Amino acid sequence: MEIYTIKTGILRTNTYVVVSKGEAVILDPGGEVNKILELAKNLRVRSIIATHGHFDHVLGVPDLKRTTGAEFLIHADDQDILEASWNLYGSGEVPKPDRYLQEGDIIRFGDAELRILHTPGHTPGSISLFDVSAGVIFTGDTLFRGAIGRTDFLGGDPKKILESVKRILEFPESFKVYPGHGQLTTIHDERKNLSSLLKMTF
Repeated sequence: MEIYTIKTGILRTNTYVVVSKGEAVILDPGGEVNKILELAKNLRVRSIIATHGHFDHVLGVPDLKRTTGAEFLIHADDQDILEASWNLYGSGEVPKPDRYLQEGDIIRFGDAELRILHTPGHTPGSISLFDVSAGVIFTGDTLFRGAIGRTDFLGGDPKKILESVKRILEFPESFKVYPGHGQLTTIHDERKNLSSLLKMTF
């Protein structure tokens, strides 16, 4: 598995192109589609996946779908968030998911597999995607380097995000964490960085 990161959109979202054996999935396309397509030009893009429905993670979806023919996937619990955010910041029709993801689903491409973990809190339908064999997890806006996601937006829930972060930090400490914004980190580092936060209760 190869992982390429592109900073996209006004909020510099981490858009990931994850590649295996000539096939790819694109995570959180926040815009600047030409940059994404240039990186993926010789690849078969199987899926376009949003870790949640906020505009800065989906603005590139329509153009990518139209160009690549790939399916668009998101958790069903974020459909309302997707529509509300798109109506504020997007243009044209709201991107229509081809199917909805739920915990336990597996996204296959090349010889790689990304498994879905439902990690609500930042939004009701926030997800993380992980590959045990590669030792990686993509956490969207749930977990960052030294921080957790905001819960003061529509659908945010501080209790749920804390539960979700605790679940993520149960992964092996060697796992690399690819967040929705900011720098790469590891489970090991975030157990240390967030040790006091993890003791909080609501």
